[in-house]
Amino acid sequence: TILSSPFAQFGIHGIKVFNVLVTFGATYLTYLISKRTQSNNFLWILPLYFCAPEGVKIIFSGLTEPIFALLFAAALYLLYKKQLVASIIIASFLPLSRSEGLIILIVFCIYLLANRKYLLLPLAFFGQLIIALLGYYVYNDILWVFNKIPYATLKSNYWTGPLTHYLKSMPGVFGWV
Repeated sequence: TILSSPFAQFGIHGIKVFNVLVTFGATYLTYLISKRTQSNNFLWILPLYFCAPEGVKIIFSGLTEPIFALLFAAALYLLYKKQLVASIIIASFLPLSRSEGLIILIVFCIYLLANRKYLLLPLAFFGQLIIALLGYYVYNDILWVFNKIPYATLKSNYWTGPLTHYLKSMPGVFGWV
């Protein structure tokens, strides 16, 4: 929200511009990662990404998937460049862009543990700390991120519907390409 707020001043069209810019940034970083891994398929990244119908819908929405993709791609790119401090700092903001980012952040922490970079583990809390301090002045609560979370409810729509829902909707999400 903080990163997109200047664009939001221009309404939904401003957010669409923000998401397009962020998506191109994420796509470019994914291209660089693919080249860095010496993959022969790096030229397929752009057409594959933009042939996914759900991806195109999300770009022209106010959803947070594009900023999550940029943060994730940036953290991975920096990881490949062995810039671990910058990588984990960027990864620390993933849970703030999408709640699933916590799972990805845990994977980054496991990577640090596996490579015996124990002193870098506290950086995983950097994003949370910065946002907590910024929000403290609004909510007078250092734990406002947890206390004001809109998902903290006992009523949920998750785990309802048929088991085959995701299988049936895959062509519409990923496209036939």
